Amino acid sequence: MNTKLNVLLVDDHPIFLKGLVEVIQDEFQEFVIHAFSDSEKALSSANEINYDLVITDLDMPKRNGIALISELKLQNPKVIVLLLTMHKEQDIMRSALAKGINGYVLKDDVVDELVIAIEEVLKGNKYISELEVINKFEDQNEELKSLTKTELLVLKGISDNKTSKEIAKDLFVSLKTIENHRNNISRKLRLKGSNSLLKFAINNKHLL
Repeated sequence: MNTKLNVLLVDDHPIFLKGLVEVIQDEFQEFVIHAFSDSEKALSSANEINYDLVITDLDMPKRNGIALISELKLQNPKVIVLLLTMHKEQDIMRSALAKGINGYVLKDDVVDELVIAIEEVLKGNKYISELEVINKFEDQNEELKSLTKTELLVLKGISDNKTSKEIAKDLFVSLKTIENHRNNISRKLRLKGSNSLLKFAINNKHLL
C-alpha cells in the first residue's frame, strides 16, 4: 500500500497510547498517525483532517468511544473504525456493531491482534476478537456444525459478499436451489431478518 493514510488514534492513557503508536507505526509505515489522549480534541481534529482509519478506546472521559465514532461517522460515513475495549459483554459489542464499527478488539489481546485487525478492516472485512466471537455465538456452534458441506459453501460465498446468482454459478446449481439453501441455513442458525444471514457470515468468516 503506497498511499498515505491518515489514522486517528485515541486513548486516554498516555503510556498505552504511546505503545500503540509505536506498534502501528512500525508495521504500517504508510500511516500518518494523529494520536490524542483527549476525545474532544480528537473530534476537533477531524474538522481539518479527513481520516481514513480511526482506532479508539471505548471508555474515555468527556466523550466515550461510541459517541466519538457516531460523530466521526456523521462527518465521514466511509471512515473505517476499530474499537479497543476491555468489555467482553455481548450487549456492549452488539451496540458497537450497530454503530457501524468495522472491528472490535479486546485490549487483553491487543498486542497479538491489532495488526491483524487493521489489515482485515482495510481489506473491507469485519474483525472481532476471537474470544468475543466464541462468546457471542457459543449457543450457535452446534447449529453451525449441523450445516451440510453444500450449506457451508453457500455460507462461505455469502461471507465473500457474493450474490445468490454468483454462488449458484460457482456451485453449478440453480438460483432457486441457493435460495432454498439460504432459507435452510437461516432456520438452522435461528437467524431472522433480511440481513441477519449476511452479518453472521461476515462475522464468522474465519470459521468457514
